[in-house]
Amino acid sequence: MKKTFLTFPLIGMLTIGTLAGCGTSEENTTQNGSDTNSTSETNNNAATNESATSNDLKQYARDDNEQDDGMEDDFDLVGTLESEKDNELVMMIDNEKVTVKKAASFKTDEPDNTEVKGKLVKVEVNAKSEEAESLELMPQAKADDNGVYDKEKDGEYNVIGTFVKEDDKSLTVKVKNGEKTYEKTADFEHDDDSNQDLKDKVVRLEVTKDDKVESVEMNMEDQDMK
Repeated sequence: MKKTFLTFPLIGMLTIGTLAGCGTSEENTTQNGSDTNSTSETNNNAATNESATSNDLKQYARDDNEQDDGMEDDFDLVGTLESEKDNELVMMIDNEKVTVKKAASFKTDEPDNTEVKGKLVKVEVNAKSEEAESLELMPQAKADDNGVYDKEKDGEYNVIGTFVKEDDKSLTVKVKNGEKTYEKTADFEHDDDSNQDLKDKVVRLEVTKDDKVESVEMNMEDQDMK
């Protein structure tokens, strides 16, 4: 009889231990399931955020990247180059830091050893991959105090400045050194064919070796840039 009484408590203890083990197993299963769902949700959110960041590049475009047939074309980003790595560029655009991944074929359209960091640049971006394909300095970053930013071997050159006034015979722009007035050539033309008011707009001039202006053009990418 003594052996029988000792057996019942032992069975009870084993039963309680088994039930406790089952409870712990169920709790672990529930916890693991919760962790799995949390990890999956985190990964999905990360993918969504990465996609959103990539798609946001178009909002900084300085040109119209839609062709007549409705297909997207490459677009340009204009801003100050903050830093450059092997696989990405960081630009300051409208007081925001924007990171752009480089395409495998990325190139800098400037002579070797040209300093571009901290300068105003234009970056061409592939509309489909949203990767940078090329980088070049903006005219504002290359211009001297007279607004000259590009000289040809034949003596012709380009000028960038703020439009002041124009008449039938001459055109005046403002540059760092002050106002510069150029006599017009006989075939002078407005390259943008817009007939819009150019007052206080940043314009580009094509000038002959005789210092006569051949054309004037207003580009949207030049406006409100420093």
